[in-house]
Amino acid sequence: MDKISEFIDSTIAEIIAKEHRKIRQREIWLTKFRRIEIPRLPSTVWKEEKLFHQIPKKVSKYLRIAAVDGGLIQQELRGFDLILTRAVVPIFKGLGDRVTVEYFPEFNPRPQFSIHPSFESRQQLSRIATLKRLKTEYEIALQALQVQKPKILFIDGSVKPLKSDFSNVNETEILQVLENEVKSIYLELVRESIRNETILIGLVKDSRSRELATHLSSTIIQWIRERKIKTEEIKGHRLVLTTILDAELCSYLLEVGQRTAWFQSLTPSWIPLNPKIEFWISYIKPVANDLPLRIEVVYPIGEGWFKKHLDLALGSLYVMSQHGLETSLPSILMEADERAKIPLTTAEFIVEQLAMMLGVPLSFLKKRRSYLLDMDNS
Repeated sequence: MDKISEFIDSTIAEIIAKEHRKIRQREIWLTKFRRIEIPRLPSTVWKEEKLFHQIPKKVSKYLRIAAVDGGLIQQELRGFDLILTRAVVPIFKGLGDRVTVEYFPEFNPRPQFSIHPSFESRQQLSRIATLKRLKTEYEIALQALQVQKPKILFIDGSVKPLKSDFSNVNETEILQVLENEVKSIYLELVRESIRNETILIGLVKDSRSRELATHLSSTIIQWIRERKIKTEEIKGHRLVLTTILDAELCSYLLEVGQRTAWFQSLTPSWIPLNPKIEFWISYIKPVANDLPLRIEVVYPIGEGWFKKHLDLALGSLYVMSQHGLETSLPSILMEADERAKIPLTTAEFIVEQLAMMLGVPLSFLKKRRSYLLDMDNS
């Protein structure tokens, strides 16, 4: 048997074949789309007229660049839920061999931890743990802005607050209080960044958004109506753009060293009008063998320094992604991620101390599924 299909269930083989046909259709259409003369983008949600742009490849060696990432451990115990968080901000000055690095609040900060009576569900525990991580990240980022005053601050993940993190319906008081605290710190972080003329940029790896594809599909329909493009030139666009994720779409369309045009994303309703901000989104491809990054920026309307700092941020992102690894993430964010990780031994130590205070054996606190079973010798 020399064919792999002979080893695969016929139903699975059919699904794979169907997906392969979709991929081939996408490749054909996207290759054709890349070759046509693309009209100007309408100024509805788009912030630039051209769809593709070159990334600036220079950055000042005197620029202070920071990044923040947070670590999280959550553990279910008998009668308790344990949550540990910490965040670290590495600050780079200079690039290449002459870069100097500082860490805020320090290289290896002690994690913050909280112990709660067991929550009603794992979903509630996960949501509270996520909010606590965000609170820690925003607090440390805010303090770093006030003390270190970098001109660029990269955030691991979305800089735009996610709907999944902030619900209008809260089952418990602790969730409501925690949400309000996180919102307050986030808004102060935005205000401080504007006062300090610091650009806030969120970097999302392997994004599952379809926002760009949706806007591009709407724009193509507008081009057809205005007769700026012939229908036969983009035949099949609905089939492709309604089934593809943004990151995959941009992996076809972008060349290394390019980004897409900025487009505006909706601002959450709880963000006040003063200072008035917008969230701009783009996709950037700094390396060949990885999916493009989704980049999100907080645009403070009417601030003259923004465009200059945005170019500096894009240039530094490109330069810091040329580290030889097959990932689009810049080295400063990789460093923040490494420093923010919480060792499992830290959580184990806290659980041991808790067992001693309660006067119970460690095995009493740990739930059965917390143990790693050696199935080979059982």
